Amino acid sequence: MPDPDSVREKVLSFIENNPGVHFREIQRQTGTAVGQLEYHLYTLEKEGIIKGRKDGKFVRFFSLSGSALQNNIFFYLRSNRGKEIMFQILRGDIIEDTLYPKNERKRKEALAILTELESAGIISRSSDSGKIVYSLRQRENIIGILLKFRESFVDYAANNLINLFK
Repeated sequence: MPDPDSVREKVLSFIENNPGVHFREIQRQTGTAVGQLEYHLYTLEKEGIIKGRKDGKFVRFFSLSGSALQNNIFFYLRSNRGKEIMFQILRGDIIEDTLYPKNERKRKEALAILTELESAGIISRSSDSGKIVYSLRQRENIIGILLKFRESFVDYAANNLINLFK
């Protein structure tokens, strides 16, 4: 039987290197049994080492040793509803009028996400010639965070692609 501390360290290390990862991905990548993983995640959360954050039907896990900005960035990048808006804002400023002009439901959803991103300190909102513009608040810092953890995205995508051919 594996040492519980080494399993817990393995789980914690995976979460630290892959902020915002969900339960099943932790389970798959660490090879930990479901019940054992539930126990270790519960223990790590109770000890204040990690935090779980609800995202629809998933709970995304973050190490509390990471900055709040870092955890917020990865929460939205890994979430289905925030990913598209995050990629748009990373490419450049977003002008509110250009957001889904023909789809009111999608527009309202995007505006709600932009409001959440503003509250999380990721973007700022300003008015330019009567138009509302959303911009990244700390562009260089955010890009640095993304570069630091880029392997957590690349490996996941590559592994899924490789698994298709197994």
